[in-house]
Amino acid sequence: MNLTVDNSCTFLTVTTPNTNNLEEWENGNLSDVQVTISYNCTEVSQFILPNNYNFGSLQGSCNSVLGGAEFEISLTGILDSQINTTTITSTSANIVSVTPIDKVTFTVLMNSVTTNFIEFTILDNNGHTYVVRVDFGIQVITECDFTDTLTVVSTEDLPCGILFDNVAFELIIQNEYLRADCNPICTTDCRAFCDGIYTIQVVDTVNCIFVNCTTDCEAVDCYIENGGNIMVILDTLKVGSDLTSTGNTDCVSCSQMCDIYNELLKLLGRSTKNNILDDCGCNNN
Repeated sequence: MNLTVDNSCTFLTVTTPNTNNLEEWENGNLSDVQVTISYNCTEVSQFILPNNYNFGSLQGSCNSVLGGAEFEISLTGILDSQINTTTITSTSANIVSVTPIDKVTFTVLMNSVTTNFIEFTILDNNGHTYVVRVDFGIQVITECDFTDTLTVVSTEDLPCGILFDNVAFELIIQNEYLRADCNPICTTDCRAFCDGIYTIQVVDTVNCIFVNCTTDCEAVDCYIENGGNIMVILDTLKVGSDLTSTGNTDCVSCSQMCDIYNELLKLLGRSTKNNILDDCGCNNN
């Protein structure tokens, strides 16, 4: 996994070139991808990316009933075990009844040869909501001779302040997400991240990066005024970040990066860690 931060410290970008976790998630081949964000080795946020289910529908056994049809329809691409609830949101007038067999399979009674539909709202076990609609085509020869087509009406959005580039397969985190005060998602006027050590875990891969937008200037001012080894500690953080941001923790671990950063804070006259809610690098608004 690789972590990068832009020059203005407003976007923290996550890629997973070695494991391809984000690409696999985007393509619907990896479910329940958990992301954990820590600031100075203290967890501040955890969320699960909404699953990209490859929804479909499958028609089962069918019997002609009173000029219509009674048949089974199954939702595919999602397992019964992944679902909390499935609700019938709406149906066309000629759908007489929809009786659940389980959370993905239903018995449908349809009494007309016209086109019909059923709309399902699915709440998965992660608390994410998806709305799908199954349309049934006109019966041509017999009551059971019809097509079914599934359309995804809506899916769960990413949390506010979390973006995904589906070309580069990059997860982009904005400081507004951590502060929980972004609405709508900002684009060019984001508030910058506070300087410090940010640790990101995607599935079981953990990397960290030193976000440094104001510390350089503070450290130089401190060195001019007091001398000492503050620039050595700052350089150690930068070199360590080059390693840990690409997953190389053979020389230094993320917890050690936090310890080094705390030593730097003490030399800067700050004995406590930055507050992630500080207006660090305020936006231009």
